[in-house]
Amino acid sequence: MKIILSILVVTLLQISCTRPYHDQPEITRYGNKSANLMSPQARLRKLSLHLRGFPPRLEEYDLLAASLSRGQGQQFYKSKIDEYQNSPQHFGKMMDRLDELFGVSAHFLPAEKFINDLPDKVTTTSQGMNSMDLLFRRIIKENLDWNSLYLGKEYQFVYPAIFFPQISDIGFYNAIRPDLPPSDDGVVRKKSGQYGDEKFERNVMSLSFATNDDRVAGAITTSRFFSRYTTTLLNKNRKRAAAIFRILLCDDMKPIIPANEDISDLVEKSFPKTDSKTTTTIKTDEIKHGTQQSCMACHQKLDPMGETFRLSGTVMSPEAAPGALFYPTNDGRAVHVPVTGIGHLTTAITQQHEYKQCQVRRFWEWFIGKDVPLSHQRLETLVREFENGGRRPKEFISYLVQQSEFLEDQSGTFAHDTTFMQIKPIMKQCTNCHAGITTKSIPNLAQLPFGGTMDRHQEWIKKIIRALDLNGNGSAATMPPRDSGWKLSEEERNDLRYWIAKGAQDDGGNKTIEVSLFSAKAVTHNEPNQKKTGTFGYAGVRYLSSNDIFRWLSQKFPMAYLVVDEYNKSKGSKNTEPEVVKCSYPTDQRALGYISPATQEPAFKGPSLAFAKWLAKCILTFTKTEFEEMRKVNQPFDKFLGKKVLEKTAGGPLEEMRKAPETFSWSKIPQDLQTEIATHLVQESIGRNVAAREDQIVKIALIAADNLKSPMVTEAIQRILLATILQDEFLTY
Repeated sequence: MKIILSILVVTLLQISCTRPYHDQPEITRYGNKSANLMSPQARLRKLSLHLRGFPPRLEEYDLLAASLSRGQGQQFYKSKIDEYQNSPQHFGKMMDRLDELFGVSAHFLPAEKFINDLPDKVTTTSQGMNSMDLLFRRIIKENLDWNSLYLGKEYQFVYPAIFFPQISDIGFYNAIRPDLPPSDDGVVRKKSGQYGDEKFERNVMSLSFATNDDRVAGAITTSRFFSRYTTTLLNKNRKRAAAIFRILLCDDMKPIIPANEDISDLVEKSFPKTDSKTTTTIKTDEIKHGTQQSCMACHQKLDPMGETFRLSGTVMSPEAAPGALFYPTNDGRAVHVPVTGIGHLTTAITQQHEYKQCQVRRFWEWFIGKDVPLSHQRLETLVREFENGGRRPKEFISYLVQQSEFLEDQSGTFAHDTTFMQIKPIMKQCTNCHAGITTKSIPNLAQLPFGGTMDRHQEWIKKIIRALDLNGNGSAATMPPRDSGWKLSEEERNDLRYWIAKGAQDDGGNKTIEVSLFSAKAVTHNEPNQKKTGTFGYAGVRYLSSNDIFRWLSQKFPMAYLVVDEYNKSKGSKNTEPEVVKCSYPTDQRALGYISPATQEPAFKGPSLAFAKWLAKCILTFTKTEFEEMRKVNQPFDKFLGKKVLEKTAGGPLEEMRKAPETFSWSKIPQDLQTEIATHLVQESIGRNVAAREDQIVKIALIAADNLKSPMVTEAIQRILLATILQDEFLTY
């Protein structure tokens, strides 16, 4: 089977022609030139995929066409935005995004598949039945203030614990709420995979705290967060503090290891071979954090925040622990707020302007793209809109998906003027590492001009070019140090080259240096009008996630997906795992584009051969199962043929094709009807009048079917679908 799949995928990739998207006229996103807007059909597809994770039905394209003919296109889009945001798939897709934001493991199936409308009893085993994910779902479904993510005092969870986390929710909250019922698996579950009774019945528990309870802080004070960000003797809750800085303030701190530091010594401190650490050695390690200037840049922020978790190791403490919120801002201010507990800490954070900017950035990345320029002025406009909407996700998402940046065709050739807003995260990392190091002191590189004056700014640009070897290939770079906690990616190096080569533009597009400072030769590969291709993750053009593909599969093959659902609900009582279920639990998750909890980036930029083989296996097993289930209930094959084919074959000699497609030869169908069937399947998968290359994709799909030896109709349809979904027009949005 594996060999057949490999040959099939490689063959289909070979007959697939060059992607089409890059044959569009030049556009400029911002400035005086008008952008290249998407077609109405492409806009509907993008809207559906962003909001609910699967393409529109063909009937929706028909309704769009009718609305446009009546001059009611905008009303149609607004109704769809509302409809999509109230769908279970939207709740699940937002939960996927929040799981990735919080750095917890991805679910193997879309979240909405295991938590839709929670009853009092839960009879399915699911990793999503935990207080964190259920809080995510409630905030999205009920359109609560976004601050509820970090300030919420109400929880739901299922007990006994099922998969997540190691510490059950009841055990986690037991010390803070002794009125909770006893858990039959205690604080730590007895055995991995132990489910309890044979029906897997679980109770749903609701838990609430006073609104002024300083111990409680939404998703931060959940068992899953504590289990994900554990603390150690040396770490002292700094990992949890760093996660809060990253999630709430977009301040992603990385450990800095000075060049003369012995890395093996650092490992020994973090993971001692014995329990011989004494109070003296611990104090010695702690002193470094306050005196070693390379450490102080982060520890001055992490240590006061980490104190608020001091009394809570693996479970919640009944007492709040005081600490402080401290961080320097880009404009030279210092935020310093003493707090009485974790709940007070997150309250203080949500009152800061940097918090509002960060949360708006998250939505921008989710719905517009990380690589789409966001100027400071534009950011502040969005922050005001976020505030005006009461910081509620539904209103803000609705606003974003009607903005010009969302409506532009991000997939073609485009002019790309990098501004300081895109460079600032790199410069901020430099500033954080060097802060307070007197021997390698640098100015605040997160604010223009570098060094405070234009003369000093130009000198620092020259130093940056030399230190990063931007005129070369990076081999002679002295920064960042080889053994530091981070390094520049090639993409970041290219962005820096291009920014400097175009005059180191500020957020308003104004040049801050003479272009002659930088070698034009070094940036020829990063000139404007470069082709923009899809990537996994939150880019302007992105590939479907594996969960989005499952969402599409559940819509396209509902009877096959029902087999998956029924198996999951009865897991343990059925000995034979259906073949279609195996597709739902891929062995190589990294190849499917999951965002790594550790790096916050996908392991692969785009689909690999492993991804294509997995996708091919899914299509073959789902179509096969769908055909079998349809045959069991004598359901006609109409949905795979399309209206035009049904009209042309009704009552004729091809009527048998509808009733027994698995035994009807594809070669018996006239070529024009074969084309109609392929066109129907392509449009159902990609969209009607969405792909500029639609006719070409239909031809590719027909070639894939004809490559089979004497195929039946069902086999031909499998190959047509497989050839279609391996195209970028299906995989990207």
